[in-house]
Amino acid sequence: MKHIDKRVLLAYSWHGFFLALTMSMIDLNTILPSMIDELGGSKLIFGMLYSILLGAPLLFNLLFSYLLKKFSYSKKILLLGIYLRSFSFLGIALTLKYIYQENQTQVLPLLTMFLFIFSITGGFAGLSYSHLMGKTVQPSNRALLLTIRQFLSSAGGLLGGFIIARLFQNNAPFPDNYVVTMMIGFLGLSISSLGFFLIKEPASSHCDNETLKS
Repeated sequence: MKHIDKRVLLAYSWHGFFLALTMSMIDLNTILPSMIDELGGSKLIFGMLYSILLGAPLLFNLLFSYLLKKFSYSKKILLLGIYLRSFSFLGIALTLKYIYQENQTQVLPLLTMFLFIFSITGGFAGLSYSHLMGKTVQPSNRALLLTIRQFLSSAGGLLGGFIIARLFQNNAPFPDNYVVTMMIGFLGLSISSLGFFLIKEPASSHCDNETLKS
């Protein structure tokens, strides 16, 4: 086992913690269906949004996995994906805060648009993440890194669940309660990206696909 760069370890662990915290804010089994219900959406609408969140990344990745091979560096693509996802959270928060009171009929279409952006950018961010890890972490060190990352991700998810529980136990009025969760998601994803600035990414060879393996 080769020595793992502490900056690399910090970057992936930092991201894992804040990503897990963030995803608690839009949990598909609790937060999202509850929010759709509060907005007056039907089960059909929730099913459509659920399908977008789960299916869109898979379809989009069929295209992006091919395009990614043409880039020598994937960190910038990863950061772009993270920031687009974070601004999707911000867009949902602003929609609930300002548009909900003015024109409720516009809320669900805007929510669908932001969730679609959140979904597809998560897909290519995930591919870029695996590509970057393949180039910056030796195979012999990945088990250690993933173990540490999993532990911190569990801690981040637990903290996120605690925040959600306290927020909704305090009976904050709708939509302010969801505005807060979306803003936490926006900040959490933005903060999660900071560690990647510590990583110096080597250029990849277009004819070498080994770095795509995670």
